[in-house]
Amino acid sequence: MKKAFLFLVILMSISVSIFSCRMDRERQMEYFLQALEKYQEWDFQAAIDILENNIRRIDRGYFFYFYRGFFTQQQNFQMFMPLAMKDYHRAYEFNLDSFFVNNAIGFGYLVMGDYERAIPFLERAYELFSLESEAPSPYWSLAEAYFRVGRLEEALRVNARAIETRGDQWDYFQRGEILSQITGDINDLLEHYNIAREIAPDDFALQRDFALRLIRMGYIEKAYELYTEWLVGHEDFFDWCLADMAYIHMLKGNWDRSIELLKRAMRINNTQVLTLQYVSFYHFFRGDYNEAFHYEARS
Repeated sequence: MKKAFLFLVILMSISVSIFSCRMDRERQMEYFLQALEKYQEWDFQAAIDILENNIRRIDRGYFFYFYRGFFTQQQNFQMFMPLAMKDYHRAYEFNLDSFFVNNAIGFGYLVMGDYERAIPFLERAYELFSLESEAPSPYWSLAEAYFRVGRLEEALRVNARAIETRGDQWDYFQRGEILSQITGDINDLLEHYNIAREIAPDDFALQRDFALRLIRMGYIEKAYELYTEWLVGHEDFFDWCLADMAYIHMLKGNWDRSIELLKRAMRINNTQVLTLQYVSFYHFFRGDYNEAFHYEARS
């Protein structure tokens, strides 16, 4: 959070000097600083309200739309990303060569699963990015977009760049995913997953992605063993474990056990996108298409 705040302040100091508005620049700076204070307090809606209530439509430019999109996105990446993207595209109209907005749009399409549309924006962000910047690099996102569309050699090239510069646990895990897809060898995945776990031993999202990758590679029983192990002592919190275990039961045709686990997961968290999609799959394969559509729409 602190690092994200720092790069936002840097962006603000740069951006205020490049856009022209009728409102006095000092007054605008004051409002943006107030919004950033609310962002630091995790009160994203209050940050949005400060911008909307104090900056008139006639004065809204690149900076306003980028920040409103960013604060909107922070509320919930999956649920609010389409709304944030509208603002990012408005910001893009004001500044086509902004690293920040190209990166934001590319990442937005990536989150929404539109990998082909993500690539040109992330490629532009890649060109504009400076290692001296405090901003997050676009390397992981671009490599992931290439990976998702099957451009594996390009994904590996960009991933290598990420590891050479600021490599974190997700860069190493991504490398294992790419290599395992190229070679079909689970050992490539295991090797890099272990490196990632050494860097961030408590990253549960990393664990989940590892198990999901095992499922995609056909190692279903191994993934199930991991979920069972992780769930011990966390039955009332790890909805993601229950949901993924339900998905495995669907793959096996164990429908009753699957819906039982999905209901448990939904009682813990009924807004998790992947869980809602699993419930949609369940109803679809059971022939209840109205319910399937309902949960797919919610997801």
